[in-house]
Amino acid sequence: MQTWPRMQLTTQEAQFSSKYEDPRSAKSRVLRRIYTNQLDINASLRADAVLFQISRRCRVFAITAAGDIPNFLVELVNSTGEQYTAGPVPLSCLLTGWHSDPLDNGGVVWPSVNGFAIAPVENGLFVQEPNIVLAPNQALNINVTPTNPGDLVTSFRVEISLHVYEFPGMPGSPL
Repeated sequence: MQTWPRMQLTTQEAQFSSKYEDPRSAKSRVLRRIYTNQLDINASLRADAVLFQISRRCRVFAITAAGDIPNFLVELVNSTGEQYTAGPVPLSCLLTGWHSDPLDNGGVVWPSVNGFAIAPVENGLFVQEPNIVLAPNQALNINVTPTNPGDLVTSFRVEISLHVYEFPGMPGSPL
């Protein structure tokens, strides 16, 4: 079972932020936030993208998703062009909670894309270690394409959530 990571502040973050609220301190408390968006692909829309832009300095520590997960290839790129995935990879390979052993499913052999087995998943958690650090107003793009580009009939939808720690009070970050 996947568990949430414990938050630990870097030396720089600890100068401006505190893990817990303390009225005696001038430091701002770290904010844990969840940002959600929906991605769709269908016969006319063969790729979709969502842009997450947060005004404060933040660390993306996890990504969760629910929906038609086996039908999406995903790519994570920030607004400066830095890639966090090695090109488009199956979303189901990033998330926990899916069956990788075909014998677990009555011997059904799951299709594969680029050598990755694609199996059904209900929901999943992707813990990013080290965390993706985004400067204030820097964006994280999540680009998706279909796992099977030849499938022109079905519509697929997935809800993706970014789990972030925000650091108000750090240089360049609003309170």
